[in-house]
Amino acid sequence: MLALRIITLSVCFYIGYRYIKDLNMKQDKNRDFKVGIVVLLMGAVCYLLFIADKLRETIFYCSGILLFIVVYLCIIWYRNKKKDD
Repeated sequence: MLALRIITLSVCFYIGYRYIKDLNMKQDKNRDFKVGIVVLLMGAVCYLLFIADKLRETIFYCSGILLFIVVYLCIIWYRNKKKDD
Protein backbone atom coordinates (compact mmCIF):
# COMPACT_ATOMS: atom_id res chain seq x y z
CA MET A 1 0.00 0.00 0.00
CA LEU A 2 2.86 2.37 0.78
CA ALA A 3 4.38 1.73 -2.65
CA LEU A 4 1.07 2.65 -4.31
CA ARG A 5 0.93 5.87 -2.29
CA ILE A 6 4.48 6.78 -3.27
CA ILE A 7 3.78 6.05 -6.95
CA THR A 8 0.61 8.16 -6.84
CA LEU A 9 2.47 10.99 -5.15
CA SER A 10 5.28 10.81 -7.71
CA VAL A 11 2.80 10.99 -10.60
CA CYS A 12 1.05 14.00 -9.02
CA PHE A 13 4.36 15.79 -8.47
CA TYR A 14 5.44 15.08 -12.06
CA ILE A 15 2.17 16.40 -13.48
CA GLY A 16 2.44 19.49 -11.27
CA TYR A 17 6.06 20.02 -12.27
CA ARG A 18 5.22 19.80 -15.99
CA TYR A 19 2.29 22.20 -15.59
CA ILE A 20 4.38 24.75 -13.68
CA LYS A 21 7.20 24.41 -16.22
CA ASP A 22 4.72 25.06 -19.06
CA LEU A 23 3.34 28.08 -17.18
CA ASN A 24 6.83 29.54 -16.82
CA MET A 25 7.24 29.44 -20.61
CA LYS A 26 4.15 31.63 -21.09
CA GLN A 27 3.86 35.28 -20.19
CA ASP A 28 0.73 34.93 -18.07
CA LYS A 29 -0.33 37.64 -15.64
CA ASN A 30 -2.02 35.08 -13.38
CA ARG A 31 0.88 32.64 -13.31
CA ASP A 32 1.52 33.14 -9.59
CA PHE A 33 -2.04 32.21 -8.66
CA LYS A 34 -2.09 29.21 -10.98
CA VAL A 35 1.14 27.95 -9.42
CA GLY A 36 -0.45 28.50 -6.01
CA ILE A 37 -3.41 26.35 -6.98
CA VAL A 38 -1.11 23.56 -8.17
CA VAL A 39 0.91 23.71 -4.95
CA LEU A 40 -2.27 23.60 -2.84
CA LEU A 41 -3.50 20.57 -4.76
CA MET A 42 -0.17 18.78 -4.36
CA GLY A 43 -0.24 19.52 -0.63
CA ALA A 44 -3.78 18.16 -0.42
CA VAL A 45 -2.76 14.96 -2.20
CA CYS A 46 0.15 14.51 0.23
CA TYR A 47 -2.15 15.06 3.19
CA LEU A 48 -4.78 12.65 1.92
CA LEU A 49 -2.24 9.95 1.08
CA PHE A 50 -0.03 10.05 4.15
CA ILE A 51 -1.55 11.97 7.05
CA ALA A 52 -5.35 11.71 6.86
CA ASP A 53 -6.75 9.30 9.40
CA LYS A 54 -9.74 11.08 10.96
CA LEU A 55 -12.72 11.99 8.84
CA ARG A 56 -13.53 15.22 10.69
CA GLU A 57 -10.01 16.65 10.31
CA THR A 58 -9.92 15.59 6.68
CA ILE A 59 -13.21 17.35 5.95
CA PHE A 60 -11.96 20.56 7.60
CA TYR A 61 -8.67 20.39 5.72
CA CYS A 62 -10.31 19.71 2.35
CA SER A 63 -12.82 22.51 2.97
CA GLY A 64 -9.97 24.92 3.64
CA ILE A 65 -8.15 23.83 0.51
CA LEU A 66 -11.29 24.24 -1.58
CA LEU A 67 -11.85 27.70 -0.08
CA PHE A 68 -8.32 28.78 -1.03
CA ILE A 69 -8.77 27.42 -4.56
CA VAL A 70 -12.10 29.24 -4.98
CA VAL A 71 -10.51 32.49 -3.78
CA TYR A 72 -7.59 32.04 -6.20
CA LEU A 73 -9.98 31.33 -9.08
CA CYS A 74 -12.05 34.42 -8.21
CA ILE A 75 -8.91 36.56 -8.20
CA ILE A 76 -7.88 35.16 -11.60
CA TRP A 77 -11.40 35.78 -12.95
CA TYR A 78 -11.39 39.36 -11.60
CA ARG A 79 -7.96 40.09 -13.12
CA ASN A 80 -9.07 38.76 -16.50
CA LYS A 81 -12.31 40.73 -16.34
CA LYS A 82 -10.46 43.92 -15.38
CA LYS A 83 -7.97 43.37 -18.21
CA ASP A 84 -10.80 43.04 -20.77
CA ASP A 85 -12.48 46.30 -19.68
